Formats: sequence, structure tokens, C-alpha cells
Amino acid sequence: MKSLIFTLFFFVTSLIFSQTRNSPDNTTAYISIVESFSKALNTIGEAGTFFNKPKKIVGNIYVFEDWNTKSKLVLNDKVYKLKKINLNILTDKFEAKVGKDSMFAFNSSNIDYIIINNRKFKSFNDVKKGGDRNFELIYDGDELKLLKGYEVGVRYNDPDPLMIKKNVDNYFTTKTYYIKRGEDIKQIKLKKKNILNVFGSKASVVDKFVKEKKLSYKKEKDLNKIFIYYDSL
Repeated sequence: MKSLIFTLFFFVTSLIFSQTRNSPDNTTAYISIVESFSKALNTIGEAGTFFNKPKKIVGNIYVFEDWNTKSKLVLNDKVYKLKKINLNILTDKFEAKVGKDSMFAFNSSNIDYIIINNRKFKSFNDVKKGGDRNFELIYDGDELKLLKGYEVGVRYNDPDPLMIKKNVDNYFTTKTYYIKRGEDIKQIKLKKKNILNVFGSKASVVDKFVKEKKLSYKKEKDLNKIFIYYDSL
């Protein structure tokens, strides 16, 4: 079974790097992945699954609409450079696009974290959801982390009784923010009062900083600066 998985993974990485594997950086990453993957199987278990893409309902179910992505996957403190990686919101799995209708879904349970287009993603145990879940880290501090979770739903359209036009069902995505303190993950709305409550006794100092720097409690880039300032106090 392991030899089969390794063979399949070799095929995946070959496809991923087929266009640029002759460059020094990509060749090094390519060889590193292939050589290390068989050793990693003992800790990962089955690394992932190949599957054919099902017929999709209209709409996007991935975090990145464009598959022209560059990624760094960190596994057991080792960095692997990959291309065409995306996060499937519907299945909550990272996938590699290896063909028009073929994908490779990673088992992310033992992945330390993954960076896609300079955005960091990591799996945390979400007790309310009943298991591990992938989040985007807006801020990654030791005490506090600001996470963004993605969910997808389906908007079902009623069929046209006159059959004049073809109504189709549509996917839609929602984004929800969370504060992680220790092992506790709580949903939070990006409002001034809610954010300041997180900072406790330092709230007034943080709010003064926000006003001086003309920052927003609703913008992710500004929130990152706000949390950095809080951690510096």
C-alpha cells in the first residue's frame, strides 16, 4: 500500500513541477519531496487521496479562485515547495491540481502549517465543530491568535416552470473570525467593542494606539498591527 501511495505521489509531484523542474530551486524541492515522502508515511499515515472532480454546482468552493499558487508546506519542521495548491472549503482539505479533472487531496492532520501566496493556514482542534479544522491565521501570536474560518453553502434555485431558462444551484462562501487563546476558540465579530474586550486591562491603551494610527477594527491588515502592538505591551 505504501509503495503504491509513493508511486502516486511521485506522479503528482512530477506533474506539479513538470513545467519548471529544470530550475535549481524547483529541482531541489522536487527531489526533497520525493526522497522524504516515503519516510514521512509512518507519521502521516496515508498521505492523501486521488480523486476525479465531481460535476460542480455553479460557484467557487476554494479559497483561491486562481490555481496559479505558490506554496510552502511545513511537515515535521521540513519545508516543501509546491505549486497549484488550494484549500477546498467544502471538504476542508488542501488539494493539488494535477490535471483537468484530477486532484490530490492531502491528509493535513500532521501538517505543521502551509503558506499559500504568503497567507498562512493551520489546523486547530475546534471543539464546537467536533474536530480539527483548517483556519487562515490573520495574526499568529503566542498568547492570542486571530483566525479566519471558511464555510460553504448551497443556494438552491427553484426550477423555471415554463422551462424558458435553466435555473442552476449556486455555491456561496462565508468567512467567520475567531479568537484563539490557549486551546479555546471563540467566534468574534470584527467590531471595536468586541476586539477591545479581548485585550482586557490593556484595552484603553490599545484603543489610543488605534486612534493615533488611524487604524480600523474591521480591516485584516490593521488588525494584524493592532495585535502586534498589544503583544508589545
